[in-house]
Amino acid sequence: MQKFIEKTFPTDISYNSSGGPEYSTEVLTTTNGAEHRQSKWQAPKMRFNVSTGIKNTRQMLQILEFFRICKGRQIAFRYKDWSDFKCSDEEVEIIDTKTLQLVKNYKLDTEIIEQRIILKPVQNTVKIYISGQQLTQDKFSVDYSTGIVTLQNALENLNTKVTADFEFDIPARFDTDYLPVTMESHGFFSLPEIPIIETKI
Repeated sequence: MQKFIEKTFPTDISYNSSGGPEYSTEVLTTTNGAEHRQSKWQAPKMRFNVSTGIKNTRQMLQILEFFRICKGRQIAFRYKDWSDFKCSDEEVEIIDTKTLQLVKNYKLDTEIIEQRIILKPVQNTVKIYISGQQLTQDKFSVDYSTGIVTLQNALENLNTKVTADFEFDIPARFDTDYLPVTMESHGFFSLPEIPIIETKI
């Protein structure tokens, strides 16, 4: 059974959707009021409500079609988070002298607080720089389904500074198997909250 399609959720709907990162934290409060907090996830998941982005009948039909194609929660897809979809001069993760992983580093001042693995870069947006010099497109290839970059020529050493500019989507899925639509009058409709959640594929 297919688990992922390289198809982007309609961007005019995601543009007006609401959402953001969600963590899962277990909080234990002792009898004297002190707290012990334990994170259950290594990284947050993005969660969205896309019903707020549906403004007309065309968009309603689009999302119904997309929901059927994805069979509710069954099949994941690309989703553009308009609040966080672009990186510039981002230092990549060097796997070996010819293999790189695109990442985004979230920092407090200069300290890296969290590193996000980029799995779904957008076609034709990736630029690679080695020690500040941009590589021509024929000097590297990008796997747009994993975020892996392969260099034609090996790095001289693993301490070489390699950075990238790129745009990215996130892998996501519907977080419901039921999508009721109420037709209130001709041309007017209402939809419940339509949750979409990031998935690690």
